[in-house]
Amino acid sequence: MGRRGNLLDIAGQEDGIDDIGALYRLHLASDAPPNDVRRLLQDALAPLERLLERVETIPVEGALTGAATSDFNAWVCWSGARLEDILTTLRRALAD
Repeated sequence: MGRRGNLLDIAGQEDGIDDIGALYRLHLASDAPPNDVRRLLQDALAPLERLLERVETIPVEGALTGAATSDFNAWVCWSGARLEDILTTLRRALAD
């Protein structure tokens, strides 16, 4: 499932991997009409929101020990920030 799947697995949030799978399954034909594009964006919104909620519950202190702690914390923070960016972009696109 890639980097986010690994993060969820390490943090004990394996249930979130289903949302990553749902996002992987979203496909759009290159000649898709605007209505199909909008539907795909709407379909992506809920799994992304749930993933962000899960990432926000991962404690950034104490999840790992030693040198790996700061790397893990950065990974969690970076993942949350990227999910927030993606959701903001999707919401703006759907608001138009």
